Amino acid sequence: MEGVSKVFDHVTHNFIYGMKCLTQALSDGKSCYPIDLSLHREKGKKKDYGLTLKQRKEQFKEKRNAKNADYARKAECDESKLEMARRMLCHAVGHGINSKYVLADSWFTCESLIQAVRELCGGSVHYIGLAKINPKLRYQTSEFKRLQNIHELIVRYERTTSCYCRKYKCKYIQLHAKLGEQPVRIFIIKYRRSTHWKVLLTTDTSMNFVRAFELYERRWGIEVIFKECRGYLGLGKCQSRSYNAQIADTTLCFMMYQMLSLAKRFSEYETLVALFRSERDRLQVLTLWSRTLEEVRHLLEVLSREAGVDLLTCLSTVAARQTADFSTKVWAHLLCDSDDYAMPDL
Repeated sequence: MEGVSKVFDHVTHNFIYGMKCLTQALSDGKSCYPIDLSLHREKGKKKDYGLTLKQRKEQFKEKRNAKNADYARKAECDESKLEMARRMLCHAVGHGINSKYVLADSWFTCESLIQAVRELCGGSVHYIGLAKINPKLRYQTSEFKRLQNIHELIVRYERTTSCYCRKYKCKYIQLHAKLGEQPVRIFIIKYRRSTHWKVLLTTDTSMNFVRAFELYERRWGIEVIFKECRGYLGLGKCQSRSYNAQIADTTLCFMMYQMLSLAKRFSEYETLVALFRSERDRLQVLTLWSRTLEEVRHLLEVLSREAGVDLLTCLSTVAARQTADFSTKVWAHLLCDSDDYAMPDL
């Protein structure tokens, strides 16, 4: 297969032949939709993609025109996933897809990507993500100028600044620090009786622990996308040897997932609650206004009949004596023979 290499499978904890799918998704708290993707291969330590010389010679290769879009897609196969993630974010903003936060797992948490996120939309986008407990990843706190890793921060602050969250039943340490030149707020978390710590990091230094925890929970939506696409839509089961076919198959799979997610959203939990609430209120106002006009019309008919005057003559006389714009619009609607009434500007 074109573009295939040996990649590490986190499910079986073995190296298998395949490609890695980098996916960008958009979440609004209720639904999560995939909006961009790229397929990547791993070069390996020997730069041979984990393939033997015979396998590389027999591997399928397709000629491409540099002017076509598939040429750029194939070039992405060997790009860094961090660079592609930055490019996807810029591409989304360029198409008018703005967001308040960028959520990512610990693999993406580094100075370069965080800096790229903070440069989006004039600095209005913040980063929230897990961070690796890596001795090489060091932070600078306001109390100490010396850079410290997570283990050193735990030893120094666990007894003095740790808090307990009853809502999520976990202990956490909240710190203000700097990752490179970027100010961040760090939450070092231990769940219940676990002996392992997790690190949650955000560039929004005013955010509390519960808010950061609940926002990061939305990232689980992209894991649900992968599970449902593999289980129901055949993601990753295309047998074509062409890289173009693999890109097309993955794209169609995600497009189908988008349509199914929208159908589920409209039919189940947003039809009468959030989606049509504003329309329902607006229609109620228009209905009340129409009923008011009918009552005024009926009242004028009774008055004109008692006075022995034609209704149209009465309305024309009254309308001519009115100076306010509101009254003039009311009489104009009453003179209209149509049943469609519009709300006057109050």
